[in-house]
Amino acid sequence: MLAGEHYYDACGALLHTVKTGEPAFRHVFGGSIYDVMMKDPEAALVYDKAMADLTRPVAALVAARHDFSGVSTIIDVGGGSGTMLAGLLSAHKHLRGTCIDREDVCARAAAALRASGDEDLADRLSFHGQSFFESLPEGGDVYILKNVLHNWGHDSSLRILRQIAEAMRRKVASGGRAPRLLVIEALVEGTDTSLRKLVDALFQVALCEEGTRERTEAEMRGLLGEAGLGVVAIQQLPTELAVIECTLAGAG
Repeated sequence: MLAGEHYYDACGALLHTVKTGEPAFRHVFGGSIYDVMMKDPEAALVYDKAMADLTRPVAALVAARHDFSGVSTIIDVGGGSGTMLAGLLSAHKHLRGTCIDREDVCARAAAALRASGDEDLADRLSFHGQSFFESLPEGGDVYILKNVLHNWGHDSSLRILRQIAEAMRRKVASGGRAPRLLVIEALVEGTDTSLRKLVDALFQVALCEEGTRERTEAEMRGLLGEAGLGVVAIQQLPTELAVIECTLAGAG
């Protein structure tokens, strides 16, 4: 439904993107997808459900493959309706999590969780509505950033990562152990000119912030380094996504 409605309408203006480099979505709708969702509750609900469908299998993979034994609290930055955290917390009963996203998203997700009757999950999963361009809470042992950076260009992505890095530094300054950040994104090779990758690239240019594109591993490492973060490990999932585990630069 998401692809067949707003995305489809935006792609009707691809010629505008080809001529100007500007996002077709903004040209058609006068703002970003997030602006549209703020004005159209039905579109927002479709978007929430689409992102949940994409996230659910990834959450299962990360829950099974990543070691959360020394972790108590996870903060999912831009976590939408909390699907990633719900998957992780359901698989690992010792975990608690906070999902950070727009206030309207968090309000819908919190209401849906209460209505689900899952009291255990509702007790361990909370929602906090705010912009991820603003100061973030420092209480996480692990921060997660899934499929967020691929919606934003370099400068915006750097702002998001610097807010996370600052939250991580505040925890260390208060005597806590250095947190980790899991960036879950697709990494591309510069030599990949397959039709699928070219279509993905066109999709990003047309629908996301101007200047947005997929990043190679070297580009991702460079972006993280600018934000004061170092890569500890990269694990390729059996999908196109990779889990890039990071810590504060110099923290080991």
